[in-house]
Formats: sequence, structure tokens, C-alpha cells
Amino acid sequence: MKYLISTIVSLISFVGFAQAPCDILFDSLETTDGIFISAEVADATPNIPVISKIDLTGEEVWRIEDDIDGYTHLTYIELFEFSDGFLYALLTIPQTHHNSSPNKKILKIDPVAGTILWESQIYVSDRDSPAGLIDYDGDRLLFYNPKRNTNGGNISGWEVIMFEKLSGDADLIYESNQTLSSLKMVKDSKGNMYHSFIRRDNADSPYRTSLRKVNGLDFKNVIWENDYYHWENGVASMEEMSNLYINNLDEIYAFSINSNTTDLFKINSLDGSETWSINNVGYEERVSDFHFHDNSMYFSLAHLLVGGNSTYFHIVKVNLQNAAIEWSSNLHMTVVGQSTPRTGDKEAILSFDFDCDGNIFATGYYGDANYGPGAWGIMKINGQNGTKMNDLTVTYDTEFIDEESSGLKAFVINNTPIFLGNIEYEPLKNTRAFVTTNTDLTTIESLVDLCGLAPDSFPTAVCTDFTGVLNANGEFTLTPADIDNGSYDLQGDITMSIDVTDFTCDDLGETEVTLTVTDNIGQVSTCTAIVTIVDDEAPTITNCPTAPITELIPMGESFTIPDYVATLGLTITDNCDSSFSGQTPPMGTLVGPGTTAIEITGMDTAGNEVTCTFDLIVEEILGVEENNLKNSLVFYPNPTNGILVLVNTNSIDLLSAEIMNTHGSVIKKIDLKTENQTTEISLENLASGVYYIRVNGTDAHYIKKIIKN
Repeated sequence: MKYLISTIVSLISFVGFAQAPCDILFDSLETTDGIFISAEVADATPNIPVISKIDLTGEEVWRIEDDIDGYTHLTYIELFEFSDGFLYALLTIPQTHHNSSPNKKILKIDPVAGTILWESQIYVSDRDSPAGLIDYDGDRLLFYNPKRNTNGGNISGWEVIMFEKLSGDADLIYESNQTLSSLKMVKDSKGNMYHSFIRRDNADSPYRTSLRKVNGLDFKNVIWENDYYHWENGVASMEEMSNLYINNLDEIYAFSINSNTTDLFKINSLDGSETWSINNVGYEERVSDFHFHDNSMYFSLAHLLVGGNSTYFHIVKVNLQNAAIEWSSNLHMTVVGQSTPRTGDKEAILSFDFDCDGNIFATGYYGDANYGPGAWGIMKINGQNGTKMNDLTVTYDTEFIDEESSGLKAFVINNTPIFLGNIEYEPLKNTRAFVTTNTDLTTIESLVDLCGLAPDSFPTAVCTDFTGVLNANGEFTLTPADIDNGSYDLQGDITMSIDVTDFTCDDLGETEVTLTVTDNIGQVSTCTAIVTIVDDEAPTITNCPTAPITELIPMGESFTIPDYVATLGLTITDNCDSSFSGQTPPMGTLVGPGTTAIEITGMDTAGNEVTCTFDLIVEEILGVEENNLKNSLVFYPNPTNGILVLVNTNSIDLLSAEIMNTHGSVIKKIDLKTENQTTEISLENLASGVYYIRVNGTDAHYIKKIIKN
């Protein structure tokens, strides 16, 4: 059996509405504080139209049911919210005979109270060329309606009817008996009207579409008329216009789909000339959704019938400045379960919207080859390059792909992705549902249906890996929330538990932990996560010296560095096992007079390090000659800013002086054999720091520490 997409529309809330009738969704429309929905009561005879409002949790705010004046069948209800702030609905009501003309009826609805303010008479229409409503100004709306004669024959013409929004009074302002097979109509910002029609020069010439601009509402006052058919191969042509759009800049865009090849035109609204056209922007039979966004045009393509030839989640982005296709996404859903009872790989996007970052949230169907919908698929797509970021399947049973589920509308409201569609709760039985997800599209956060007939499915456990850090006692306690990544149950609350909670230093590294999710009737679901335990606390060394250690050695000898851990009684502590790992310079190293930096390191089992550093100062023990030399020498100023004065108070014979750094390297020599009692030594070219001066006499030498500012 073939299903037109317009008959397979969205879903609504089950929670809180047990025993309520099941609805099959037709259309949905975002408003400031919720979503308007049109539907019909499933399996009702005669069909009962439904128009309702739900809030952003999926709960129904108000509900209208109408008997459509005794008609026995309902095909579609399209919703409009116009500039006066009221809700309008356009009902399509076919007769019982397949080839007979359908009927149209218009309702005006108070969006707050949910009451019908007025309703129009029934208008005979054409099933192949849909009618439409246009918000003409604050007081009036237009209804354009292709007509078919009553015996199911050719289209007999078209009419334009003006409605007063306040009263519902109708006035036929234009009527044509021109035979046509398609009618599209839009209005520009100045109130001029544009409408398409089919023309054919003679019986041997091809059909082609013309677009006509008329002055305001005077449909006989034609400003321009043009057609857009080309004979050349590979050039865009318009045998029939499938979609007509106009933006707030009065730029006109038209789609033509011929033999499954989609062409796109930009048309100058001033004179009807073709600004540019693109041949073969896609390979499908219809544009399923359309958006102007970020100076670009985005549109999704699908087959005329649900299923059909659609093989991808297909969106095209067109640069409106240079008429270039920036990207065309041919994406596949991730298949869930088994496709029963049908098989296939048919896929299509039916609706999409944008988040704050310009990424796309799309909804549609996949997995059916026989013109029914299939599984309800949702997908997040990168708005910059058209690549798939993630996808999810909406289903009550993950063991198989539903035969008749389908996503029909995508919204992003307050940066929350919201999807509406029909979901199969029993074989070949559907109801509308409201679905929200997280922004990464990794989990379904809520699924609300209306009539409560869905089976109580098992909960779904969703895990994420986690890293835990040991505390000062070398312990960490894991909770279920740490590894939960949006586990849920479609029918109620859940409880969560884990099989490992306590970790110590012995558990450093990775451990697999199982999360168990239990619903309110005891059904369980599990998933596993990798928990990585780390220790980022460094050890502590006690008794580390806070001042230099001084050692004395006889002149000409060296000092042997000891094991300072033992000598100083150093200890190391940590939340996990730790030990000393080295000393620099190592024990047994010989050093002469001067200052040596000592570093002692420690490490714990996680590799965290600690250091203890201090200075070792080695000084020589002076003999009699050294003491005489020391007592005869005066150094000033010390510290010095650059000039050091050496005074030989007892006129002892001196040979030389050497300036050394803290490592004992000589960096400057001064000859003192010819110097007088007072000698000035320049340190101006030296960096600030600690230096040593060694004064050499004939029988002894003396070392003095100097500080350069």
C-alpha cells in the first residue's frame, strides 16, 4: 500500500493522558511557548480532526475536535500563524471516490483559549495542485485554490478568495477558467502577487511553467510574465514548478523537478528575468523542507511517496551570492535492529532546523523499500560541511525496525532539539509522539506519546567512561551518576547501581564497571564503562634543610658528600606508596671549597615527584699563614655595585687575586705584585650574584665571598 507523506505525520504525548484517544499527526507549528499540532483521531469513523497545543515538555495545553460537517475522511490539516497572532488551519477533506475532488475548509483559532473563532464554507479543490493561505496584511488573508470539476475530470481553473481576518467574511477577487496542472503563489513586501501556471504553445511543444507578477490584488493587471524552459541538454529548465519561495528582500526562488532531477532558479522580482539557475541540485521528486539561513539556502529532498526512491538523508546548501552548491549531503542512518517485515535501504529527511552553532537537526525515516515509512530516524549534521555528527532511532522496540514509524518535524527551541513524528506501538498501529534529545544527539531525554498504548519497554542504560582521582587518603568513591550518560526509561522513573564503588592505590589504571538501570517494574538494562583511577598528589619530604649546610675541610683537601637521607634523617610520605629515588650529586662525590647545590628526589607509585634542595658550603680550615693573610686584608664595599676595593693593611707581599663563581671556575685574574696598598677591582661586567675572591700570597692564600648587586 502506498502512503502519501502528508498522511504520515507527527506524534504527541503519552505521559499523563492514559485512556486518551490515539492521534495521527498531520502538521506542527512552533509558537512562542509551545507547539501547535494538527492530527486526526486514529481509527475513528468518521475521521475526527484534531487541533491542539502542547507545551515544551509534550503536555497537551488545549485540544479541539471537530466533526468537519459530517465528511467521512480527512487527508491533511495545514497550520499557519499569521501577523495578527491567531492560528489558522486549512483542512483537506476528500470525497469517498479516489478520483473525486477534495474539499478545503479554513478555521481561525484563538491560540490561547483553543477555541474556533470562525470557519469557512467548504471549497471544491484539486488533489494534484494544493491550495494555500497567504498572510496578505494585518486585516486580510488570501486563499488560492485550484479547482477540479466535480466528476473527477480535468482541472477547471483556479480562484483567489479574500478573507477578512476578524469576521471571516469572504470575497472572490479573481477567478480563472484556465486549465492547469499546478498553481503556486507568493506575495512580496509591497503587496504584489506572483503565481505560476502551465503553458503549452501547441500540441507538439513541451509543457513549461510561466511565472506572472500582478499589481497588488489586481490579477488582471500583469506587470510581467515569463517562462523558464531551455532546450539545451544539461541546462536548468522548468517544465513544472514544484516550489516557489520569496524572502524578505523580495528575491524569488523556484524549484523545478523533472524526471527526478531537481533544478533551482533565482528570479528577479522587478522584471522576471532569470538571475541564475543550477541544473541538477539533487535527484528526487520533491523538496521536503526549506530554510534561508546565514546568507545561504538549505533544502532537503525526498521522494513524492514515503519510501519510494529516496536513498539518503539528503540536504543541499547553496551559496546565494555565487549560485554555488557548497555541499550536498548523502548520509545514511545507523540501522537499529532487524527490518521486519520489510527490507530495504530507503531514507529521507522530512524536516530540519538549526541550533545556535549553525548545526542541523533533521528527522525522517529509513529502512523501507515498499512505499511505507519504516524506522523513525533523527540525525545531527554539521552545518558547515554537511557531514554526519550523530544519529538516533526512535522506537519502542530496538530489536526490530518499526514498519510505519516516521519522523515528521524537527525544531530547535531554546537550543533543545525537539522532534515530532508517528511511532508504531503495535504492528501497523501508530500514534503521534514528542521527543527531546541532548544537543550531542547521543541520548533521547524524553519521549511523550498521547494515548498510552505503547508497551512498557525495557529501560535503556547509556554509559560514559570516567576518570577518578584519589584523595589524600588514597581513596576514591564512584557513584552511578559518574558513568551515567543519559540512561532512561520511556514509561517511568529508573534507579541505577554499579558493581564497583570503592577504589584505592591498588586500583590505579583502568577498571571496567557495570551500570545497572532498573525501571519501576523491575526490568533492567546494563552497560559498561572504563573507569580510570589516577593519583595526582605528590609525596612530601620532611626534615629538608631550610638553610645552607656548612662543612670545614683542611686546606688542599676535598669534602666527601654523604647520603643526606640518612645523615639528615629525611622521611617521605604520600597517600600511596613512595620512596626516595635519587640524590644529586650522589653520595661519595668529592667537592672542594665553595657552594654546591644538593637535590634529593622522591617518587610515588603513580610517578608523582617531590624534591628537597639546599646548598652545601665547603670552607677550608686556615693555618697560621692563612690567618695572618686574612687579618691583613680588608674588602669593601661588600655587597658591591661594581667596584670592590682590596686594602693590604700590613703590606704583605701579594702575588695575585682570582674572581671565581660558585662552581669554582676562575672568571677573572688580577696581578697584585706591582699593586700598592689599595687595589680597585672592577666587577661591573659580572651579573648580579655570589662570587668568591681568592687572594694568593707567597706562603698562603685566602678566600672571601663577595656579593655583586
